[in-house]
Amino acid sequence: MKKVLFINAITCMLFITCFAHASTYMYVADATNNRITVHDGDTGEFIKILTSTGMNTSSDIVYGPDDKLYVTNELNSTVTIYDSESGEQLGTLDSPTISVPWNLTFGPDGNIYIGNRGSSKITYYNGTTGSYIGDFGSTISGPSSMVFRPDGMLYVVSYFNHNVIRLDATTGTYIDTFVTIPGSRATALDFDYEGNMYVTDYQYRIYKYDSTGQLIDSKYSTDIQNPWNLKIGHDGNIYVASNARDNIARFDSDTLDFIDIFADDYLSKPNAIAFSPFEISGDTTVPEPASLMLLGLAVAALRKRVLR
Repeated sequence: MKKVLFINAITCMLFITCFAHASTYMYVADATNNRITVHDGDTGEFIKILTSTGMNTSSDIVYGPDDKLYVTNELNSTVTIYDSESGEQLGTLDSPTISVPWNLTFGPDGNIYIGNRGSSKITYYNGTTGSYIGDFGSTISGPSSMVFRPDGMLYVVSYFNHNVIRLDATTGTYIDTFVTIPGSRATALDFDYEGNMYVTDYQYRIYKYDSTGQLIDSKYSTDIQNPWNLKIGHDGNIYVASNARDNIARFDSDTLDFIDIFADDYLSKPNAIAFSPFEISGDTTVPEPASLMLLGLAVAALRKRVLR
């Protein structure tokens, strides 16, 4: 028995050694100062101001599949693109088809999809060249947030209609109104790892729905006001950009209870949050499969030797 416990302890120590340095960053788009701030993704601690160049009332920020940051700007109807490490502005997506952009996401096809308040349309662009491809779906009144899901649908918040609609993720064909928000105007949505959907309204409430659209719970919280963006973090908790409170608030995704003010340093009218993928200190990649295999072989050899 003691041998087994010893082996288990050594195994845990080996895995902790390999993965203890995993980290992530939270990027916040600050609408008042028109800048991006960087925070520790685990503690919320302020790290640095990444950039204050090129933005004009930012409304959304996305960490792209190319490790670049994409920021939508309401007042000049553009998307500015930045290096996620240096903050260098790498380019601008500027098209007459972008009209007061409220949010942006990448589709499963690698293209860029933008929700435009000005035109009440979702427009999409080549993910590599930025060239305009076309309109996606029909008119949507205030598309303020959208998420592509594995079920083959695009979930879109219609701010002015107080609901979440579903479109076919390939064709843009309208499927149905998935849920109607009973409170104030809906602002943002995201999904957890179990497929539950979380929606904020413009005042003080968070809603939780199951994968069929059934309301599980809702909670009124004065710890948020005018929440414009919501993200499920790597820890499974809910992170809300509270525009009128100048902070990022954190909530428990099971109970919807307020946990804490996760970040508030150097923030003024934060409109959006983006998390980077996990990183390993000193390297930007997770351990390779070959390394994991060698670790497994080492553990197996240790078990065999000790149990003799």
